[in-house]
Amino acid sequence: MCAWSHKIFAQPLPATVKCVVVLENVAPSALTFQRGLLT
Repeated sequence: MCAWSHKIFAQPLPATVKCVVVLENVAPSALTFQRGLLT
């Protein structure tokens, strides 16, 4: 899912934090979209 996964070993914290932030931003919108389809 993360395009910079190969950089995780070179820059552990920055890459991991950026990946987590992206997932936290994408997950809620995806859940809202699914709820919109269900209703």
